Formats: sequence, C-alpha cells, structure tokens
Amino acid sequence: MTVPIFEPAGPYIIQGIGPYEIPHPYEQGAIVARVIIEGEVVALDMSEVTVAPVSSISTGDLYLSASLVAEHLGRSLWIDRETDAVQGWEARYGDREVGMERQLDGGTMVDQELRAAVRGALRMRGAVDPYVPVPGHVPVAKADGQGWENGPSATEVAGAEASAIRAEQAAERSEQGADHVDEVVDGLDRGVLWLISETETSALFAIGKFSIINDPGPGPWSSVTIEVKD
Repeated sequence: MTVPIFEPAGPYIIQGIGPYEIPHPYEQGAIVARVIIEGEVVALDMSEVTVAPVSSISTGDLYLSASLVAEHLGRSLWIDRETDAVQGWEARYGDREVGMERQLDGGTMVDQELRAAVRGALRMRGAVDPYVPVPGHVPVAKADGQGWENGPSATEVAGAEASAIRAEQAAERSEQGADHVDEVVDGLDRGVLWLISETETSALFAIGKFSIINDPGPGPWSSVTIEVKD
C-alpha cells in the first residue's frame, strides 16, 4: 500500500460504545485509546476496546465496552497510533517486494507519529541544550531565550497566587473603608471635632467636610494638638 498524510483522530466525547472513527491507516496492535481524567491522560485497558478491522490500509473504527462507557461517559477520548519501530524485512525467500513495501509503510507511519508528537511538544526554534527537570518545578525560558531552565516550584507559584489574591482583597477593603469614612465625614457638623475611631496607638478625627486628622501618636493622650487642613 501507500501511506497517505497522517491526520490524528479526535478528541471525541464519550457518548456511547461507538463507533469512533480512526481516520488513517494503522497496523494491528498500533491503536491506543486514552481518556482525560482531571487533566491527566490515562490509557484505557485495550482488552475492553475493539478496533475494526484489526488493521487497515485506509480507515477503521473503535468501539468501547459498556463498562468503559459507564465509567468514562462525557470524558474526552483520544485515539492514538503507536506503530512498532521494527525492521523485519530480510530480502530473501518469496514476496521480497511485498515485505519491502510493508517495511517502508511501517517506517513512514512511525515518522508521521513522531512528527505529530513533536508538533504537540513545548518547542523552541533551533537547537538548544538538554533540559533536566527538577520534580515539582515549572520550566521557564532562559534569559537569552536559548533553552529552558527550572523555574519556581508549584508550591511557590501557588503561594504567589494566594498572596496576590489577599493583596487584592486588602486593597478592596481599604477602598471600601475610605468610601465609608468619606460618607461619615460628609454628614458631620462642620463646627465640631468628631472622633471617628481609635485604637491603642492611634485615633481618627474629622471636622465637618474639611479634613481628616489621623494618628496623633501613642495613647492615652493627656493632650492632643490637632492641625486642621482645608
């Protein structure tokens, strides 16, 4: 046979036993079915998966068992082709041309699968040094853009995200507090000094709509000098 352009299958949403189309040629045993569970790719037990026909020079179909459907209903189904990279042609006995054709077909399919896998990888243009990941850390581009290096850990990333959320919430509370003080001050008698709030170390005063005088110093206060600013 000849090998057409490789168009990977899926993803499909599991709604029943099938059929789920395999839109490309494949050899016996080369089809692998996987599902996505909470962001993780999980291979299905192929003893509960039927591929018809077992091999094809064009297309085929995949069927799931009823138990797989019940377990994974609504999940994404990926159908991958993983051809064995072997060289079995011996150039002797009969049918040498047929054996050569099969070997070339298999080699071409392996090349197609590798190309499809590379297209889905985290890549850079040009050659870069090998990257050795540290468990739990995210990869980041180097300062010169020529390769990858280990970045912060997942714990550090989560901590930074939590800190950002807390800072945003604090800013929102501060803004709401300032708005509340403005509302209180707008309603005060402009000729009277008002104590808005106090703590062990500071106090907040207001006079009418003119100004806020904050933090006269550690208390208790035997006397306080207040400067009013318009």
